[in-house]
Amino acid sequence: MTMPIENAVHLCVDMQRIFAKGGIWETPWMERILPTIVEIVARHPERTVFSRFITPAAPEEALGQWRSYFERWSIATRNAPGGAQLDLVPELARFVPPGRQSSTSRPIRPSFAHGLPNSCGRGASTL
Repeated sequence: MTMPIENAVHLCVDMQRIFAKGGIWETPWMERILPTIVEIVARHPERTVFSRFITPAAPEEALGQWRSYFERWSIATRNAPGGAQLDLVPELARFVPPGRQSSTSRPIRPSFAHGLPNSCGRGASTL
């Protein structure tokens, strides 16, 4: 059975320079899956929401144990040199707009703890 997608939203999570090759938190999966993600986004960029992981501006802004984490990783805070680390990878940034960005500070609050964000668009019924 095929599900209609007219009310679906593609949620693309954390496809940022910080996790890409050469990023300070480089992850091995990013380079491997990026071509597939680009292909998916290219099909319906207007139905894509890019959720970005946003670090605190400084370690002092982090709550609880996240403060000591960002004291160790202060290079990853927004005020550190190289702030472009939090940008989408260039291969996906070209889809904004029509794609949209939803920036959240997960160490402070979960991305979608209270349902779909407004950036998902009106009438979105599924991710």
